[in-house]
Amino acid sequence: MYGILEFRHNETDAKANHCHVIYRLLVSSGNGAFVEAHRLVWDTEEGEIAGIDLIGFSPDGSKAAANLWLAAGDGVVNRPVVYDMKTKTAIFAVMPDVEDKRVPQESCDDDPYESLDSVTDAGTIIVSVPAIEGCADGGLWSFDPKAVVWKRIRLYSGRKPIK
Repeated sequence: MYGILEFRHNETDAKANHCHVIYRLLVSSGNGAFVEAHRLVWDTEEGEIAGIDLIGFSPDGSKAAANLWLAAGDGVVNRPVVYDMKTKTAIFAVMPDVEDKRVPQESCDDDPYESLDSVTDAGTIIVSVPAIEGCADGGLWSFDPKAVVWKRIRLYSGRKPIK
């Protein structure tokens, strides 16, 4: 699996302070060739930064995942894609804002950092939200990109094994 990030910027884009970004996730087709598993075209605005983080494969090898992120100012929008190697289909979702869904606003003045750590055999993304000074323990979460649903697995202060 690998990702490609293409930027296109013409004279009109330069005057409008934006460019076109094409995210491409490619996976091995089994015969040594790679096929495009997912493509996302996005127009960025001034000051936005785009990137791809490869999350990896599920333990049984049936799922591949990547994060097609976009950052601006002090925030990052995580947009994971999970590719099913058996059905050859991809599921893409934009993660809801952290402060709205998971960490109490009064616990921290800054947006908590999210790390998209792994993908399960079922296709959910395991996300850690480390505690930072002055903020609540964010804990470990699972995010289901198909249903766009968060579920808390545990707090860091009371670690339990993931099943």
